[in-house]
Amino acid sequence: NEPVSSDLWIGPSVGHVTVALDARQRTLGLPNAEMGQLVTDSMIAYARERGVIADLAIVNAGAIAYDPVKLRDGIYPAGSVLAGAVREMLPFDNRLEVLKVPGKDLLQSFERSFAYFPFPASSFLQPSRQLSAQISVTELGWPWPGSVDTIQLSIGATPLDPARIYTVVTNDYLARGGAGYEELSGHPARDIGSAREALAWYIGQSS
Repeated sequence: NEPVSSDLWIGPSVGHVTVALDARQRTLGLPNAEMGQLVTDSMIAYARERGVIADLAIVNAGAIAYDPVKLRDGIYPAGSVLAGAVREMLPFDNRLEVLKVPGKDLLQSFERSFAYFPFPASSFLQPSRQLSAQISVTELGWPWPGSVDTIQLSIGATPLDPARIYTVVTNDYLARGGAGYEELSGHPARDIGSAREALAWYIGQSS
């Protein structure tokens, strides 16, 4: 994917956000990034608007960005969000895909996602709020920060079932097995629109 050039400061306004959004990879490449949750929440809501009730949404950290020339600190300020900013936030103009994914493949994906933890990685998966993860880490001592031993995933209050088929919203890059997530490719898929359109619509609806 090659980013599409745009201008952060062109309009019109699509809505506003109440908190600053950190788009730096050192933040997005680790859990609980506000920017990642905004994007995945928009994917879940956009799918629901199109009649799809998804179990969760996931996006790779590298799909979210900023232009360091136009936004030197990498943090989008709270306030009005212009259309140009949405294009900067999602520079690759990805499509959204609804996948039917076995739980065992989701677990494999998140094990892969945490492979570099606690170091940030552009391949790190930012999930929607429906998913929670508990990890156990082996402390290796200096200079090694440790390694993840086990991951326990839950969707809502229910532990992930490896045998269950889950409805997942993601971008077309991950749906093709991009960023090393081969286990996400080859599943039944449905295109539901543009990730940029979803984000702009969601910000407007939430304003």
